[in-house]
Amino acid sequence: MYWRLQDSTERLSHLLLALGIRDTGLQHRTPFIVGDLVCVRRSVRAPLSGYTGRIIEIDVTDARAPYLTQFNNGLQFRYQPEELQRITREIP
Repeated sequence: MYWRLQDSTERLSHLLLALGIRDTGLQHRTPFIVGDLVCVRRSVRAPLSGYTGRIIEIDVTDARAPYLTQFNNGLQFRYQPEELQRITREIP
C-alpha cells in the first residue's frame, strides 16, 4: 500500500513540475526587446564587459543565455538579463 501511494505521489509531483516549467516558459517576460541598445555590466565572467551592443535575438529556450548581443566589431555573445543594462540614448 505504501509503495503505491509513494509511486502515485511521485508521478503527480513530476507532472506538476513539468506543467509548471512549461507554464513559466510560456509566460516568460523579457526585460529587453530585439534592437535594444545595451551595455554589458562589468563582471569577471561576462565577455566584453563595459562594451555596448545591440540585442539581435531572444531565445528563452536556450540553455546558455537568452539574449544574443552583437557588437560593433561583429562579435556576438549570449548574455543573461542580469549581465545587461539598457542604454536609453544613442551613443555616437
